[in-house]
Amino acid sequence: MPISDPPIFVVVPDTNTLFDKDIKNVVSAGFTKLYNQHRAKHNLSIHIPEVVRQELIFRQVHAARKSLENARKSLEHIAQITGTRLPELRSDRDIKAKVKKIFDTWAQRNNPKIVKTPISRIQWKRLIDDAVWRIAPFEVAEENGVPTEKGFRDCLIIETVRAIAASCASDTLVFLSNDNLVRDAFAMRIRQTEKRLLFNSLKDFVSYLKVIEDNRSKEFSQKLIANAKAAFFDITDPNCGYYKLKVWEQIDQRFGLLLQYPSDQQPSLQVSGLTVPPLSANIFSRKPISGQKVFVRDTYFDSADGSRYKWRTRVEIVQLFNVDDASTLQPSSFSERIRLTEVDVIWSSAVSAEAEVSDLILVDLQLIKNELQFVNIEQKIRYGFPLLGFGAVPPIQPTGYR
Repeated sequence: MPISDPPIFVVVPDTNTLFDKDIKNVVSAGFTKLYNQHRAKHNLSIHIPEVVRQELIFRQVHAARKSLENARKSLEHIAQITGTRLPELRSDRDIKAKVKKIFDTWAQRNNPKIVKTPISRIQWKRLIDDAVWRIAPFEVAEENGVPTEKGFRDCLIIETVRAIAASCASDTLVFLSNDNLVRDAFAMRIRQTEKRLLFNSLKDFVSYLKVIEDNRSKEFSQKLIANAKAAFFDITDPNCGYYKLKVWEQIDQRFGLLLQYPSDQQPSLQVSGLTVPPLSANIFSRKPISGQKVFVRDTYFDSADGSRYKWRTRVEIVQLFNVDDASTLQPSSFSERIRLTEVDVIWSSAVSAEAEVSDLILVDLQLIKNELQFVNIEQKIRYGFPLLGFGAVPPIQPTGYR
């Protein structure tokens, strides 16, 4: 009997699954690492819609433009004080060229297929009707109280996914998106089958593959992962794992000292009478200008041991800081920092034959990241901080699976 070739998974990421919180990465470092870990083992082939490529580049260029404008204002201020000339700064064309080169370098290393928008195959009349009537991925938005429309770029991405699906009928297409409207549009236009799959992220898809490797069916895998997420965190359920296991209290007990200070001002450690200085020092003393915000990110399958399954859930804690005395600085976002702390909550559960998750036990906490970064507008929007001024921030209350 001939040995059949392993199935090919054509992975198509939406823009939001490729973003990196670290603005210096044009494509998520976590996505890149996970893709390369599994591309050969599971026969993954990444296809990136041209619109997604351009959105990633635009995001970097836009961030650079904002930083350049802030730098120009600060340098103008310095030039006025010192009576010197303003140094020449990079041009917009130069910034675009540099960012494109960075993406191209990433593409050469990771070999994605960039798929052009199928302009000639798009049913433009239907697309126009969808835009007028705000059918997903189009959405109703308001500017100054006037209804507007958003979603054109998302629609082009969905049309590109449809073209990819048509060109790889015998392969399994995996679309990755954590945007609900885009996911709804995919479900409406591309019927989900064993060969047409939809996941929030690459991690979500890898979890699905791992459960299948444990000799479970694809249907069982998808149901189990969904149940695990709901069992660990449901903002409406006070009996979910996050609250029942007292996850925040455990994080605060384990890492509370780290969370009291920005990462560049960690207190010195006293070890056998010796003082171990912090890794870096800052000439300004920083003070918090917001409360801590907690975000429960996604839950992923880790391993199985008999009837118990081990899971990982990423919890993110963010807080804004400013210099304690900013009177010597020109007011700008250069004085603000955002502390990003990430903790992996490792927990286990019993799993029934019907993929029900129960008997949650906290196994361990692992500190993944604790660093201070320059804050940008995208981060403020992402984490729900006010763009101007700092009002009262609610007490710590987790937000889940964003």
